[in-house]
Amino acid sequence: ETGFGEQAETSYTWQGTTYTESGDYTKTLQSVAGCDSIVTLHLTIGSDEPEDPIEYNLRVCGTRVTSANCADIAAAVDGVTGIVSYDPGRNVLTLENATLTTPDVTQAIWNQIPDLKIVVKGACDLNTPYCIALRIDANTTIEGFDANASLKVRNAGPLEQQVGSVLAG
Repeated sequence: ETGFGEQAETSYTWQGTTYTESGDYTKTLQSVAGCDSIVTLHLTIGSDEPEDPIEYNLRVCGTRVTSANCADIAAAVDGVTGIVSYDPGRNVLTLENATLTTPDVTQAIWNQIPDLKIVVKGACDLNTPYCIALRIDANTTIEGFDANASLKVRNAGPLEQQVGSVLAG
């Protein structure tokens, strides 16, 4: 028995069969003299190296939102509970029954993405005892999903600082 390894981006054809998944594939081949040979293909489809995630100009509780964590930000970021996700295709940050709490001098949300829409579903809280809770450096719309949506913002600093951070952009 002999074997060999190959790597391909999307598919690999061997002995008339096209493979699209990584794995070990064995065939019995017959030589001109009529002898059987067992050959194993060790195939890897795709790159061995993971792609670097795309970074977005959005931070939640001090952590940059990326293509690797945007679908479930609550699972990836300390201080976040509920459902928090960012859809880069629609440019929408969704907060659903979410609480964002920062233990240090970081904003609960810091947006630098132009024309971001923040959709609030259910009761949501932004808590930053040592900093401004919501920093907006680009045009941003905040809207409630329905009549039950609420966003409570609690942060440190004088009222002028709080209002300025919410209306900036």
